[in-house]
Amino acid sequence: MGRKYERLDLERERYSTLLATIERGNTIPDLRPFQKKPGSASWIAIEENLFRALGTAGRQEALRLFNALGYADRYMETLSSKRKWEQALSAEKLGRINCRGAVQHLIDALKSPNRDLQLMAVHSLGAIGDETAMPHLIALLKQSISAEEEISLTILKSSILAFGLNAVMWLVPCLDDSDWRLRSTALDVLGEIGDKGLTGEFMRLLKDPEQDVRAKAAKGLGKLRGPEAVPMLMEALSDPFWVVRLHSARSLGLMKEHVAIAPLKEMLGDKNWQVRSVVAAALSSIGGRAFVEMLNVFIDSTDRYARDQALDELGRKGVYAKMMARLYAGDGPEPRLKLNESPKPDDKADIGREILDEMLSILSTLNEFRLYEVLDALSGGEPGHDNEEAARAVSELKGRERPPGPEGLAERYL
Repeated sequence: MGRKYERLDLERERYSTLLATIERGNTIPDLRPFQKKPGSASWIAIEENLFRALGTAGRQEALRLFNALGYADRYMETLSSKRKWEQALSAEKLGRINCRGAVQHLIDALKSPNRDLQLMAVHSLGAIGDETAMPHLIALLKQSISAEEEISLTILKSSILAFGLNAVMWLVPCLDDSDWRLRSTALDVLGEIGDKGLTGEFMRLLKDPEQDVRAKAAKGLGKLRGPEAVPMLMEALSDPFWVVRLHSARSLGLMKEHVAIAPLKEMLGDKNWQVRSVVAAALSSIGGRAFVEMLNVFIDSTDRYARDQALDELGRKGVYAKMMARLYAGDGPEPRLKLNESPKPDDKADIGREILDEMLSILSTLNEFRLYEVLDALSGGEPGHDNEEAARAVSELKGRERPPGPEGLAERYL
């Protein structure tokens, strides 16, 4: 073995000029110096250099040489090798070199008892992208779903997705299959493909009797972002299955439809914490008045979960700092409320001046004690500790003289 690898290293160095030539975008006019016995050290060294060249400007020349020097033919022959690992490796290489001449061989390999070969054939068919493979991949997809083979299912989805829009016509019939698992899987892949013409199909399946199908439909609608789906997504916020509610909320956030603010606000108190978190994030994505509504929830709601979620999201988006920048004209000892001043830049949340003014106006209607409590919480202050900045903001908003120092602020406002 030592002599073998020593020989291989020498051949690698010998043919390194091949890689350099191809990388520069040059062609190899005379193939005779590179025609070697399959499996020899020279053959392997040339092969390695050609694979490296696939990631360079010389990709097309490398692909030509894979065929012209007999590598593609060798890989196809090896698909029927007695060594299973050689079969799988050859299938993988055929995909890497985009060998369309091997498509039928790879389709035949889908029926192989060699599981590794089968999965590599699936992967390579996706990489090559020849549509003649699609009915065979769909058939294998159904089989894998029926057998609950998670590993092969993942690879199949990835391979089918690689066909892009060309896979749509093969997946759409699956949406009416009696097996809900196939409907769900088809929706998952179609959502990733993102064909907006399928919005109607996703809306239809948002009413599917199976909860997992409804969840995939809700998730896909967020990727398609068709405004006609907004009413149905708002209705789906009351779905009994929490994952449907979660994906419906997330999709509404992605679509940034302000009409969804009110129903999303009601969901801040959802019994599932994951749904509450996504709802709050969706409101932040919509922005604008959504921040006003989250502030109102924190101030007025009797639902502890809703209040905590609203506070958490407002804090995560830096709303307190944004309001303080809007409230104060500067950092001097005599702050004043100047509503015509632009707020300081904040990359955590994009909130317009009108919205900030409305939020400050809402805060100003609170009594001193409640206002201090709210500002202290929004700033992330610790309960029971004096918060000089919050006290200054109370004085500014209530139009009264500020206390001379931090001493006694907790007693005064709490």
